[in-house]
Amino acid sequence: VDRNFQLFTRAWCVAEIARGHTLGLPQELKIYSFDDLGANKPRLMNLDIRNMQASRPEDVQEILANIPDVNEFNSHMQEMLFGAQGLVV
Repeated sequence: VDRNFQLFTRAWCVAEIARGHTLGLPQELKIYSFDDLGANKPRLMNLDIRNMQASRPEDVQEILANIPDVNEFNSHMQEMLFGAQGLVV
């Protein structure tokens, strides 16, 4: 992951991470430093797929259209990142 955790601002990246998690694919998060994690943790804890970006605005709309419950998806991302089995310990 880059030092500013921009990966988590990209709609396709977040959607692919969540899909891999749903499929049960093993995932690991490698970070540059714990200082960088600490500096970005508040932003990561407030991730919302509705605020993600894509090169093409229609990509964001396509991703959102394929997520039946955006709030549930956001909760899933938080659990995946910070839950007991999360990527961030």
